[in-house]
Amino acid sequence: MAEAEAIFADSLVSAYDYFNYQSVSFISNPDALTALDYVKPFDNGIFAYHFDPYLGLDSLHARYIRYLDGFPTNETVNISNNGANYSLARFETKDWQNLPQLGKALAAVSAKYDTGNIKPPHLKERDDLELLGYAITGEYIKCESGVYGLITVRWNYQPVDDNFWRYIDECYYLIAPDEDSCRLFSNSELLKLFGNYAPEIYDGNYDKLGRTEREPVVLY
Repeated sequence: MAEAEAIFADSLVSAYDYFNYQSVSFISNPDALTALDYVKPFDNGIFAYHFDPYLGLDSLHARYIRYLDGFPTNETVNISNNGANYSLARFETKDWQNLPQLGKALAAVSAKYDTGNIKPPHLKERDDLELLGYAITGEYIKCESGVYGLITVRWNYQPVDDNFWRYIDECYYLIAPDEDSCRLFSNSELLKLFGNYAPEIYDGNYDKLGRTEREPVVLY
């Protein structure tokens, strides 16, 4: 395990060094340079990034996401030649010294799903719908009332005779600060709790086919 962690750490540093090498040739904005230093691996924690070398200098060039204990958070840093933009959430050392037990809760939710005890809360299983897949993910969310662990279970369905539309349903489990267990929360409850700190939580309504806002398949 120690060897694997060392390899992962080396890859993070190498990726950051490569991005820095690519960036210094065109980034001169002092705010952008300060942001690059802020996301440097192990100085302020661990950030992972999405980098597209084909984006223009006036476009978003890199988006960094903070990771804690192996999970993404709602802290992001966007860096371009125009400067840098920081998310409202900014984690501090005191925040990651007492994190909710997200890994333990995620394992418990996954086990509960495997035994058939977690089903789509809105979408009713029908013969004309086919389950394409599901995902169980976890992330840390910092807001004004503290740091929470959020687990999302999302289902993706497709009509048997029509592959153009996707029907999506989801449920959310929340681990509150200083709590070991997670509780089921609705999307509206989470949006109210997190406020402007809310991550990508669906803000619409549901019916018997899941989200009322249907998603067509994007063909490339």
